[in-house]
Amino acid sequence: MKDYIVGISGLGLSLYIYLGSKVFERKGVGLADNPAYYPRILALLLALLSFAVLVGALKRKEKVKFKFNRQVVFNIGRFLAIFLAYILLTQPLGFIIATALFSIAAILVLGGNKRQSFIYSVPISLVTYFLFSYVLKVPLPKGILPFI
Repeated sequence: MKDYIVGISGLGLSLYIYLGSKVFERKGVGLADNPAYYPRILALLLALLSFAVLVGALKRKEKVKFKFNRQVVFNIGRFLAIFLAYILLTQPLGFIIATALFSIAAILVLGGNKRQSFIYSVPISLVTYFLFSYVLKVPLPKGILPFI
């Protein structure tokens, strides 16, 4: 069942990426100068891999069983709520603080302990911030830390 969901989701995501890359397209330039080229290659690779997962699931003739697990649905809901809070708090708190809080909460929801969540959250947020800010030159929200 998981392979069916992964394969169909992957095909849908690849179609979304391919169609979404149309806004980057430049007419009259070569493939190397077209910003839509790279996302389309990734979309094609994702589609091929997703198709391979579906074919593998069909070859195994896996029976589709639907079981409703309240705990799984509850955990997905909690994670989505944490992610929504992260989106809403990133601008006022800033990227570093919001990402650290999100990392702590996500690790706890996904089954980690408090010690792991505090050990990994700060490096995750700092490495991500410096990678995007300084290496890729992407402006990120500073929030209550304007000196960074």
